[in-house]
Amino acid sequence: MYSAFFIYQRWSRRRFTLSGYAVLSGTILCAALGVDTRHTLAFEAFAFLSALLLVAWVLGLRRPPPLGLAIEAPRWAEAGMPFNLALRLENSGEHGQEGLQIRLEMPDPRPDFESFCQSRDPRRINAYDRALGFYRYAHLLHEKRNADHVTVPLPPLPPKGILHTNLEVTPYRRGTLQLSGASVLRPDPMGLVRAARFLASPARILVLPRRYHLPRVLLPGRHRDTHGELLPNARAGDSDEFLSLRDYRPGDPLPRIHWKRYARLGRPVVREYQEEAAPRYVLLLDNCVQSDAAAAFEEAISIAASFACTLESGECLLDLLLADGSSGASSAAAPSAHAYSPDLLLGTLASIQASGVNGLAPLKHAADQLREPQAGVIAILLAWDAGRRALVAALQASGAHVTILLVASQRPSDLPADAHHLVPGRIEEGLARLR
Repeated sequence: MYSAFFIYQRWSRRRFTLSGYAVLSGTILCAALGVDTRHTLAFEAFAFLSALLLVAWVLGLRRPPPLGLAIEAPRWAEAGMPFNLALRLENSGEHGQEGLQIRLEMPDPRPDFESFCQSRDPRRINAYDRALGFYRYAHLLHEKRNADHVTVPLPPLPPKGILHTNLEVTPYRRGTLQLSGASVLRPDPMGLVRAARFLASPARILVLPRRYHLPRVLLPGRHRDTHGELLPNARAGDSDEFLSLRDYRPGDPLPRIHWKRYARLGRPVVREYQEEAAPRYVLLLDNCVQSDAAAAFEEAISIAASFACTLESGECLLDLLLADGSSGASSAAAPSAHAYSPDLLLGTLASIQASGVNGLAPLKHAADQLREPQAGVIAILLAWDAGRRALVAALQASGAHVTILLVASQRPSDLPADAHHLVPGRIEEGLARLR
């Protein structure tokens, strides 16, 4: 029944304009009130409105012509931030088209019956609503549909011409935004009913987590002379400090020759630099989520994304460490994969899923297996219990400096004084106090 209602709702929103919805609602209301024609005149309004809808329906039977559609979607988008979707429409007909509209379409988000039965209510509701399951069904639809259906008018389309236009889309959350194409709509002259033609053009956009502004955080760390882990340029954190000038040796790179000194002395002289490796940090993300901490988990991912962007441009290397409760293994981002491009790490954060409450053991095991001391660990935790206290203690015992960020509504009484408590809904205010 819910599935049939969703099909009707999707069809009616495509076929009727806002004014058409108003006339349709008035027709239904007048039909209910005008049953007794001896005591009310509502049947006259019903006759007028139903005739209006009938004429509009007949005038709106002419479908738009078949057009060519190509959606040029960006590779990345950010949750909660609008972005422009480029559309290319090609009219191969002999006649120009005016007054058309275009509506962005997405794949069918309806869950199957098994997924619906296994789902849980997104919030605490009464027994009657739990038994009906309407809120569960609506929540599953919302989870699979990551943006609204956008409908905008199209400029005039010339005959045998090409039209470029943009749609502004705002994704709800991180993850993937799937597009199936767009429907070209032609309203009737009265603007009540629309004829539609679907144009297929699949597209996929990775929606990155929301990011917060971070102050300049002075994290403890030291430069390590580790061969093979120098960053390739200054933008990614490379720092070659000038030491002195010396005579040229066979094999020295030509760009390091000091040409002015060469002209003065008459012999080649090269600059000598002291190469420095960048400090490495571990971004430890607690993804062991209980049912009442889903919102805090999303905030934790946004905090991790904010550090990923800030630290990647701040002369350091960053590894991501998290628990995977389904496989019982932990994953750490290799330096070669995530050290030079924050986009790769943000893409990983966009697809992270919450694990079970027992997933903290593999996370601790992975933290114990770190091959070498790190400059520091940024631990983004969702709770402060015995397991997490032991995890932080193990990291501190290995010699790493641990910066604790606890995302929770209440600050535990035994939380260390140097730990930072961040309240969901006021994350940016708490991050501004970091130093």
